[in-house]
Order: sequence, then C-alpha cells, then structure tokens
Amino acid sequence: MRIKIIADSTNDLSTELLAKNDIRRIPLPIILGDTGYRDGEDITPADVFRFASEGKGTPQTSAINVAEYGEIFQEELAKGAGAILHFVISSELSSCHQNATVAARDFDNVYPIDTMHLSTGGGWLVLYAADLVAQGLSAREIATKCEEKKQLISTSFVLDTLEYMRRGGRCSGFTALSAGLLNIKPCLAMRGGKLGVEKKYRGSLKKVIRQYLKDKLENQDDIDLSRAFITHTFYDDPSFIRETVEITKELAGFEEVLTTEAGCTVANHCGPKTLGVLFSYNSPHS
Repeated sequence: MRIKIIADSTNDLSTELLAKNDIRRIPLPIILGDTGYRDGEDITPADVFRFASEGKGTPQTSAINVAEYGEIFQEELAKGAGAILHFVISSELSSCHQNATVAARDFDNVYPIDTMHLSTGGGWLVLYAADLVAQGLSAREIATKCEEKKQLISTSFVLDTLEYMRRGGRCSGFTALSAGLLNIKPCLAMRGGKLGVEKKYRGSLKKVIRQYLKDKLENQDDIDLSRAFITHTFYDDPSFIRETVEITKELAGFEEVLTTEAGCTVANHCGPKTLGVLFSYNSPHS
C-alpha cells in the first residue's frame, strides 16, 4: 500500500528534500494588509520583512480550513495513495491540526500528526516518517512511532531582535526595547508545543550563535546522530551559514547536517538573522 506524506509549509523543508522523499507541501495562508498569499509559492520571507519595515502593518498567518483539508486528502487518495500521513505545526500555535483532524473523520486511512513543533523540528519528524515508509512500515505503525519520537526533538532558535515578536503581540514593547538596548539575543525553544524563552545571551549575534551551538551540542552523549538541521533567515550571509554547519559537525558527529531557509511563518514571528539547530535526542530530556 502506497503511503503519501503531506506536510504543511511551516515544516520548512527545502524543495529538494520534498522532491527526494515524495512529500507534498501545503502552503499556509499569509496575509499582508488585505491581500492573501501562499507561503513559499507567491510570497517569500523577504516580502514579509519588506512589508513590516515599510510600516504597512503586521503580516498575519492563517490556518488551512476543514474543507481545504478534505479536498487535499480526497485528491491524494484518488491518485492512488492507500494511506496519508499529514504533519502540521504544533496545535498550541495553530488550529491546523484541529481542522485536519475534523477533515480526516471522513476517511479511514488519513492520519493527521500534531508535530508539537514548528519549522524543521516538525521537518525532522517528517523525514523520520519518510525513512520509516522506505522501511515498509504501515501508516498506523509510523504514526505511533512519530507520536513517540516527537517528544525527543529539540527545536530552538536564536533571534537577533524581539521586534517581530513585539509586532505579533508575543512580547511587550518594553521587553523588546530593553533587549535591544542591552544587546540581548534570546534563545527561544519549544516546550510542550509552546514557544518560550529558554536562555538570554548577550553580545554580538555571531558570537552568541557560536556559543548557542556549543551549549546545545558540546559533550552531549544522547543525541540522535542521524541528522540535524540548520534553519535560518540569514539570506544574505551564506558564508556564516557554512561556518555554523562546520561548527555543528565538529561538535557532534551527525551523519548529515541539512540547511534550510525558514519560511514565511517563522520569518514573520522571528525576524531576519534568526538561526536554529534542530535535532533529536535518543531519550527524553528536560
């Protein structure tokens, strides 16, 4: 039975990774003013940053509705899929999982999976599922394993500025201003499906990121070394991204380190010059 994997655009997997693993990407709606766009299809993070910097307002994100999900599931089943695994952004951050679950009730072989993460924290889980499909596991078996594995994934990012979080109502203007004046670079991490401040660094951004990578990876003996992601909004600084990949490889012996650019959803909330290392542990961590 052919299993089709579908992932929403918040998983931030590259076009190449999607094609290689036969994964369908569903773009989330992005709204600039009165105009709606589709994440990664007719809008880019650069457009989001430009809109915000020009003082036109705060870009908005939206969930895929129940009817749209039903059409997507029906389409893939009509194409010959025997079962569908659909991965969505944390249910604590969006109603996508709720909507997908309602739509899936009309089918007996569609499995909506709440990643409890965002960006390539969810993307890590998607590729894990693709590996299990290749091994011949059933959709139900894969869904069960993913429910277990998502508890072990580490999703975190270092932000250059809290201004975009302020615009989205996720921190106060005073907090954002204070962080800027004190040169504080916060590290945000997912815990229980929610995004919160894990640590506050101080100093130049690149110095902070190098320390953040060491804090996450150095002398860790329980990391799943199958793969890690470097996901970022450093669109104009490829040399620094290459440096972070090399540091990541030196600190932990990952079999592969994949780099992806964050899509509009992460960019809209975290802003430019955001970077995270995303991976999985082998057992639960506090």
